[in-house]
Amino acid sequence: MATTIIRDATPLDLPALVTLWQALVAHHAGDGDPLWAAAPHAPETYAAFLRQQMGLRRAKVLVAQGPDGVDGYLVGAIGQRAAVWAQREIGMVFDLVVRPEARRGGVATRLLDAVSVFFAARGVTWVQVNYAPANAEAAGFWTARGFRPLLIEAYRAPGESC
Repeated sequence: MATTIIRDATPLDLPALVTLWQALVAHHAGDGDPLWAAAPHAPETYAAFLRQQMGLRRAKVLVAQGPDGVDGYLVGAIGQRAAVWAQREIGMVFDLVVRPEARRGGVATRLLDAVSVFFAARGVTWVQVNYAPANAEAAGFWTARGFRPLLIEAYRAPGESC
């Protein structure tokens, strides 16, 4: 059985990562909510975001490299909550995407474990993630790994009645 390795991303990975991200965005856009509509420049802007994160000491972009290419990736960084909170620094998982053919094989868990080690080595014990509640697969994954909702983000379009 071929093995998937977890490694730091490099600029050479950007095309594959952007492709996976576009698939995630398309999946969300299928919900029909206009807030998921990507701007025309989104792929280039996301690639620039990834390149920036790769250069930051407090961020980590990880790749799951399978025998047939990139199976998935994770983007995470150490962030700060407002100064009013005792627990200021948290690990933030911005994106975790695994291609459909590689799912249910532990790739996402291994990516999460690797970024958790990165956070812990820097004294960060709490990890935050945002996911769409309509994405049952994501909700199941995060819940099974001990994540619980603390805040709910809600949106309303201007002009919608109260």
